[in-house]
Amino acid sequence: MVLKSSVAGFAPQGRRAIGVPDLCPGFREDPLSMKNYCFPFLALAIALPLPGLLGEENKLPPANYGIESARASIAQMVVPPGLSVSLFAAEPMVENPTSFDIDSKGRVWITEAANYRKYANPPIRPEGDRIMVLEDRKGTGEADKATVFYQDPSVNSALGIAVLGGDVIVSVSPNVFILRDTDGDGKADQRFLLLTSFSGKQHDHSLHSFVHGTDGKLYFNFGNACKEIRKPTGKLLKIPLHGLIPEEEIRANSEPILDLVGNPIEGARKPYQQGMVIRADYSAGGLSHFEVLGNNFRNNYEAAPDSFGNVWQSDNDDDGNRGVRINYVMEHGNYGYSDELTGSAWQTKRPNIEKEIPLRHWHQNDPGVVPNLLQTGAGSPTGILVNEGAALGPVFANQLIHCDAGPRIVRAYVTKKFGAGFSAESVDILSSSDNWFRPSDVALHPDGSLFVADWYDAGVGGHGMADNVEPFLRGRIYRVSSKGAPLRVPAWDAGTPEGAIAGLKSPNKATQFEAYQALSAMGEKALPGLQVLAKGGEARLRARAFSLLARNPKTAISALAMALQDADSDIVVTGIRLGTMLSGSGELGNSALVELSKFEGGLISHKDPQVRRQLAVSLHRSSGTALMWARLAAQHDGKDRWYLEALGIGAAGSDEECLETWLAEVGGNWNTPGGRDILWRLRTPKVAPYLAKLLIAGPGELRYMRAFDFIPDSKERTAALLLLARENPSTEILTQALQRLARTAAKESAEFKEVLESALLRNRGKAGYVDLVGATGLGGRSSELLKTAFALGTAPEALEAVQLLVREAAGVATIRESLSGGGASEREALVGMLGSLGQGAGLALLEGEITGSPSAEGRTQAIRALARSQAGATRLLALGKQGKFPPELKGVAASALALVQYTALESEIAEHFPASGALGGAPLPSIPELVKSKGNAVQGQAVFERASSSCVLCHRIGEKGVDFGPGLSGIGAKLPKEAIFEAILLPNASLSMGFETSEARLRGGGTALGIVRSETEDDLVLALPGGALQKLSKTEVQKVTKLTTSMMPSGLHQMLSKQDLVDLVEYLSEQRAVK
Repeated sequence: MVLKSSVAGFAPQGRRAIGVPDLCPGFREDPLSMKNYCFPFLALAIALPLPGLLGEENKLPPANYGIESARASIAQMVVPPGLSVSLFAAEPMVENPTSFDIDSKGRVWITEAANYRKYANPPIRPEGDRIMVLEDRKGTGEADKATVFYQDPSVNSALGIAVLGGDVIVSVSPNVFILRDTDGDGKADQRFLLLTSFSGKQHDHSLHSFVHGTDGKLYFNFGNACKEIRKPTGKLLKIPLHGLIPEEEIRANSEPILDLVGNPIEGARKPYQQGMVIRADYSAGGLSHFEVLGNNFRNNYEAAPDSFGNVWQSDNDDDGNRGVRINYVMEHGNYGYSDELTGSAWQTKRPNIEKEIPLRHWHQNDPGVVPNLLQTGAGSPTGILVNEGAALGPVFANQLIHCDAGPRIVRAYVTKKFGAGFSAESVDILSSSDNWFRPSDVALHPDGSLFVADWYDAGVGGHGMADNVEPFLRGRIYRVSSKGAPLRVPAWDAGTPEGAIAGLKSPNKATQFEAYQALSAMGEKALPGLQVLAKGGEARLRARAFSLLARNPKTAISALAMALQDADSDIVVTGIRLGTMLSGSGELGNSALVELSKFEGGLISHKDPQVRRQLAVSLHRSSGTALMWARLAAQHDGKDRWYLEALGIGAAGSDEECLETWLAEVGGNWNTPGGRDILWRLRTPKVAPYLAKLLIAGPGELRYMRAFDFIPDSKERTAALLLLARENPSTEILTQALQRLARTAAKESAEFKEVLESALLRNRGKAGYVDLVGATGLGGRSSELLKTAFALGTAPEALEAVQLLVREAAGVATIRESLSGGGASEREALVGMLGSLGQGAGLALLEGEITGSPSAEGRTQAIRALARSQAGATRLLALGKQGKFPPELKGVAASALALVQYTALESEIAEHFPASGALGGAPLPSIPELVKSKGNAVQGQAVFERASSSCVLCHRIGEKGVDFGPGLSGIGAKLPKEAIFEAILLPNASLSMGFETSEARLRGGGTALGIVRSETEDDLVLALPGGALQKLSKTEVQKVTKLTTSMMPSGLHQMLSKQDLVDLVEYLSEQRAVK
């Protein structure tokens, strides 16, 4: 392969450069220019089968390949007035960039992902993915030198890189490596293991970039595919420079990590779960003093600390829910992706559930969930930073800058203080009409200009990539700057205090790190200059000086005292944060803390709620601080959720003492907007009587009922719930109270049973009846429960009712009686629900309908119902093998079984229920040919909504369809037509995170197949085609296996004509709802 290895006369390890510089002399003059490639030679050298997007006949580069195409793409880009965009580098210098960093010399370090997910087996690059270093040696503003710093299969699909002096930290789950170049030849010659996780390999939801904070800490995060992190035992583990390291060897030389409060950093709800953001100290010996700053994210992609110690990041939603969010990370916060206590999914029914799905997705109405800064709709968020430079102008100075590869945009989030928290609005920085523009990361150059990495692909998400053909992989790096601003690297000198302070002021993270290290190493010599910087000037630069002064034993107390008394509240917040951080790691002794406590009074009454917020957070898991907390709580006015959550964080571990002290502080005047908030948020049994009073007075305030779920089981909680049951201020409150009491010893009391009967009577025909029977048992209520199921229609509680019935003999008898003697509409509904459940007794009833129903319509309904689950499909096959299947209905079974993909049964289905040929009798053309065909969106909508195409069985657009597979309301903004065709015709090629098929093997025999919607210690909930949920007790489940196949049918060409398919894609491509 010629082009990939021929930049500036070098070849990656293990790959031979086939003489391009010699055969093409002009290549050396402009190594990026496509005009200097020798295409006749290239055509002889390359004989690659090019699938899908390029077309089988295409042996030459596609039209949008190379430097000239990349330069031309600038015309399609839009930047705000006063800014300009230029090209820094393009393929073949850089290919598939996932993340990058810029060092203090202005060199661009890039991780590439050619061997991404399925393209690693077999690999596109057998030698492994590369870490590239690009330089502009001539000062033209474009890279003219590229060096392979490292190449190896161990860095396939790396998702993070940080250049910290001589250490290059590469995040490539399940490991984080340090690479070093000790001989200065520009290539790594040492490799160390920094962290490992044993999970998240080749996964986007795993370990991401490390970022230097100006407080001297390193910040990093990981998504919910990373189940734990471990560190090498004792110190950094030196490992061979190349090759994969056996897991057993890493495990033997690593240990679990406990954070500063003694909690394991793992996702097992002890107490943390899902994605996390971490802060730690870094030295030549590795990482120490780990702190979990926030948890319960889904796929938080990169942490962005600013000079005050504020941390920001983005988080991606489950596909199709338009819930991408930007977070301000409040230390020790829970961010609500899963239920905090049970781990159940956001779709799980709960009191006071959010009406809007983007808010419901993050449990925003739950006590103990930090609010989102901003929700940006649909997308695929990636790199993020805080621009603390002035080069991009005042609008973007000191603001978040973030790229979202889904809607193909780089945005700034202009933040403002909003009470104790922040508000933000979005301002576009860079966008393009090129559908392949996919910004994957951003970084600031030492001159303050913004660099943007472009993954450059037809689509994003689903673990696939359209740009997958060697040697024509693409990738670009762009520069956004003030108009006319040349690319330059400001000089600074790490050898003098003045020079190092100049470096500390740089907007570039690598420069800040080197300057911080230099000033720290200078000790007392650096103090005068830092003290001058701390006293005056721009607040963010002052904060950097305070961070260094606070970590020097000679100036720690005086610097922190000065910061805590500063007129600028941002500096005060910095001082509180530094003091908390240093006391937690043991760097501040007791005498220092006593000295600093003198300032507590002024901080408690500080006029800025940002200061009071940070003070409240600093009380987390501390002792002897209840009075301070109470005085802070007394200032809550009921209007600031940020402040309320800070109070909740500060009370953790001392909730009861804080409550009692606060009640004394407010003189018993608790029933105020702020007081009601505090009672809702605290986690002590002592708040239960107050919550009951509030619900009796205002039965519509369901948030107080939700608060009971976070109170430990106790006599106070039980008494309050019994009081609510007796007073029954509303049917809903009564039902909710009884459901909770049913999980306590009170269930056996005569009072409970009496109130229960009254509640059941009031709830007949309503969802509450199902909830109560589910909590207390079927008893003799099977007939009434079935009537309620029919009354509820398509509500999810109807299916729950039938599930309760099939678990007991009395319920099965009631269903059998209804099937034989009920009305036609009720029978059809019941058959459908039995099929959706996919459980043993219900499937046996359906099987009996196939062989015993007197009507063909009844048999047809039962066949279609059985085909909805793998267990049901297995029963259909058994009837076919036994010769008991009605021959005239085999076509019905074939069509029904084609609507869902059962990989384990494919051959048997094909044998006993063969599908008909392609609709219309003609095979489909290739995807490139399909893309050229003209579609009709109106006809495509009709295809989407008709039952026979199965689209609405699994997907939702607006109000049409169900929430089983990813929502498609914004699919046109995320994927081009090529990728939509591929997703339909090749559903197993790319699976979205959270929508993988799982197989649950049951202890009593048989299996259940579906998408795991929720998993707790007690239950497993599977989503089934059609939107039904199958709830399994963990005692029933022997093993759960995640499959590599989708449940989406792979034979849609047998149900759709070519024009149907083209029309459908036309309709889907017009679905661009982002908000």
